[in-house]
Amino acid sequence: MKIPEFKSQVASTLKMPRIHDETFRDGMQDPRVKLLSPDEAIDIFHSMVAIGTESASAGFPGASDRHRALAKALAQTNQELGSPVELGCLSRLKESDVNSVKEVIDSSSYPFRMLFFIAADTQRILAEKWDINDILTAIEKHTKEASSNGLKASLAIENCIQGIHEDPEFIAKIFLTHLNNGGDRVCIADTTGRFNHLEVGEAVKWTRNLLNINGFKNVGIDFHGHNDLQSAVANSLEAIKNGADQIDVTGLGIGERCGNTDRLTFELHLAKLGLNPHNIKSLVPYTEKLSKASGREIPNQYPGLGEDSRAITSGTHAAAIYKASQKQDPDSLYIALNYEKLLNIRPRYIVQLGPQSGKGNLLLFAQVNELNPENYDLDKILETAKRANQPLSQEEAFNLFKKYKMV
Repeated sequence: MKIPEFKSQVASTLKMPRIHDETFRDGMQDPRVKLLSPDEAIDIFHSMVAIGTESASAGFPGASDRHRALAKALAQTNQELGSPVELGCLSRLKESDVNSVKEVIDSSSYPFRMLFFIAADTQRILAEKWDINDILTAIEKHTKEASSNGLKASLAIENCIQGIHEDPEFIAKIFLTHLNNGGDRVCIADTTGRFNHLEVGEAVKWTRNLLNINGFKNVGIDFHGHNDLQSAVANSLEAIKNGADQIDVTGLGIGERCGNTDRLTFELHLAKLGLNPHNIKSLVPYTEKLSKASGREIPNQYPGLGEDSRAITSGTHAAAIYKASQKQDPDSLYIALNYEKLLNIRPRYIVQLGPQSGKGNLLLFAQVNELNPENYDLDKILETAKRANQPLSQEEAFNLFKKYKMV
């Protein structure tokens, strides 16, 4: 038998990206969340700072007075904290939007970034009856103005990957016009989440090559993913592999339609690969605060914070964990990660009793909950649990142990 050598190269092909948190902007476009109050947003922002966030959007002040007030509150808080977070605001290439962002900028004296965006897919251009030369003129004007006022400027293209497929020359003109007039970052947006990781990878690689051959090797590339086909996290990892150095995320993955790249899930992947210098334990209060303030419940299957992600139902698996624990720490046996170690979430395992249980479930349940199994009639507990049609709740399981306590 011949066995090829295996040595994982994944971590060596990736670099830790900057994290750009879009919770206060794209996250507020979610169909099932409420607009945060300034006080709620500030509380969440404190957790963003504690995590070690590099960049964040303060929102879309051109949307309404409430959005503008929220952005001002965040800008002023950032200055008061003296935090390293680079804040920016979204703006279309319209005077009204730009003026709204200027109002936010004037509310503090802290560094700020203009986050310009433009749609460039054929359908939108035809629907709006836009003239391509007018688009390029607007980019030149507003980017140059931002740069002359000492502001950093990014430009995101909606449906950018679609645009690269349809008219790569036009996409190139948009990005290069922005960069030739003082812009310093570009953003590739998979606005409807329709592309897979292979398509994202080739689009980012093309963009990186475009910048390199035109003298912009040091310009950063952002990737902004959506989760409509459940690919946002995988797409973001592929984007890093192919040259993106900043990834847009939101807490709980909230965002328009099916949401954006989920921050906690994405950062856990980076931590697993040994790439993440952030204080990821602070992702827990950040996520919990956002859930409470926005009205978006943490899903049962959410990594770590969702109980199902730590649930052990199978008798075979429970027995394996219990046996392993008698010899050494089982770490993350039969769960994706050791959430107790990474996120300080306890208990590490939520042991369930039900129709698929075996004696291992009872022994592990007792161990996790600091019960002495010798004090209980385990045969009767198991017999009762296996008659159920589904796993018992933790309260029901405790009551079953209480019912058949022998001492």
